[in-house]
Amino acid sequence: MEKQKISSKISLRSILVFVILILFFCYMYADTAKAEEDDLKNVLVINSYHDGFNWTHEESEGIVQGLKADGINISIFVEYMDRKNYNSQNDLNYLYEFYKYKYIDKQIDLVVTTDDAALEFALQNRDEIFSNAPVVF
Repeated sequence: MEKQKISSKISLRSILVFVILILFFCYMYADTAKAEEDDLKNVLVINSYHDGFNWTHEESEGIVQGLKADGINISIFVEYMDRKNYNSQNDLNYLYEFYKYKYIDKQIDLVVTTDDAALEFALQNRDEIFSNAPVVF
C-alpha cells in the first residue's frame, strides 16, 4: 500500500511538471511569435500599369527580389493601377476606395512606386491610406 502512495505521488508530480513545462513553452512560443510580428515590415509596391507590360513585370519582380534578399522580416503587397486602361478621375476614385478598404488597418512602412501615376497617387493619399509611410520612386 505504501508503494502505491509513493508511486501515485511520483506520477502526480510528473504530470504536474509536464503540464508546467508545456505551459512554459506555450508562453515562450507566443512571446517569440509576438516579437516576430512586431518586427514585421509591410511594404507596398504600386505599379502605374498592369503586369502584362514587360517593364512593369521586371521592375516589380526586381523590387520584390531585392527586398526579400535583404533578410528583413517583411510582408510585400503588390498593386497594379493599370492606368493605360483605366485613366479617368472616376477610376482613380475607385482605386482610392479599394486601396483604402485593403490597407486602412495595415501599418504600411514603405511605399515603392513605379512610374509617375503611381508616385502621384501614393503621395496624394499616403496620409489617409498608407500610414503616412515614406514613398520611394
